[in-house]
Amino acid sequence: KIQTKGYMIDVPAGANVTLTNVTIDNDVPADLGGAANWGAVGLSGRKQMIQVSEKGNLVIDGGEYTSKGNQTIGVYGKLTMKGATVECTAKSEAQNAGWYDGVSLVAVVGTKAEFVMESGSLNANIGDGVDNGMYGIAVANGAKIVLGTEAGTEQPTVDSMFAPIAMNGSLSPGTIIVNNGTFNSHVAASGDSNWNAVLYLSAKANVTIKG
Repeated sequence: KIQTKGYMIDVPAGANVTLTNVTIDNDVPADLGGAANWGAVGLSGRKQMIQVSEKGNLVIDGGEYTSKGNQTIGVYGKLTMKGATVECTAKSEAQNAGWYDGVSLVAVVGTKAEFVMESGSLNANIGDGVDNGMYGIAVANGAKIVLGTEAGTEQPTVDSMFAPIAMNGSLSPGTIIVNNGTFNSHVAASGDSNWNAVLYLSAKANVTIKG
């Protein structure tokens, strides 16, 4: 088991890295929020665990990635995920500070960024769902995500307090392809001021849902 202690693992440009059945944990909570700034990947206060730089390539094949940071993985290059578990574990910290509100577990940012989640699970069920909460995957500034495979033999799962798949109008555009999978938002809807959405796309988006 690798303990990052709040430091970030970077996959630099030109690198091709595969992590197979690795267990990595970060036990240092975030001390920086910035819900409206999904484009700022890798800020030290987020206590981000992994960053895939532009033109870098990372394959996560199985394993467990747990972190008390508020943005576990940032993608500027390409990330492919198969069978792994990625989870924010900052339960008590999230209740006592605003650093987790509106932040995503995985941020995919830029025209060169692509996140292919063939299978596995993301868990960002953090916050009270009334005044604060985390998103699952944020897509920003021309990034692309592909969830599930066309064959459908394995499927991804994304659980989050706010929308599992999210965009922000100021950080348009983005491309989202959903082949299959299970996506859960845990907000309890209560009228106009508090509503539940699996896809939060307040942006210019190219979205394809196949199953």
